[in-house]
Amino acid sequence: MLQEPAEHGAAADPSEVFAAAGLTLADGDPHLPPQVMSTGYRHMLAIVRDDAALVRCKPQLELLEPLLDRHGCGVLALAALDLASNTARVRAFFPALGSVTEDPATGSAAGALCAYVERRCATAHLSIEQGVAMGRPSSLSAEVEGDRVRVSGDVVILATGELSL
Repeated sequence: MLQEPAEHGAAADPSEVFAAAGLTLADGDPHLPPQVMSTGYRHMLAIVRDDAALVRCKPQLELLEPLLDRHGCGVLALAALDLASNTARVRAFFPALGSVTEDPATGSAAGALCAYVERRCATAHLSIEQGVAMGRPSSLSAEVEGDRVRVSGDVVILATGELSL
């Protein structure tokens, strides 16, 4: 899917973002600050130092909801990057019905992350793993094409259905 042109929004307070993720400031990548990004849907993106931080994160609803509301975002996407291999491991969380829900494959976050990494690290392609921590591993690919990002991939199908009109 070819997403909308990237919108690079405001940077966010790293202490606040990582606290909302149930992490500390030391878990964040000091060279890649949290930022609002969109390729059609607004995300709060935060880059963590390593996979261990992704495993440890436990989003705090009472901090996450106000953070996302203030920045006009629907999702907190955390990513551990390996720029040598153009790969990322991602966990994406959104508040829903009074709890925090994790998404196993967030194409809109993949596009936003790719646009962020292209601008800040001059890397125009990412292979993304998501859903591993929840037992629903998904594989996404994101690549910058001009001012837009194309996202594709494979996900775990949970259900299928048919609608008759």
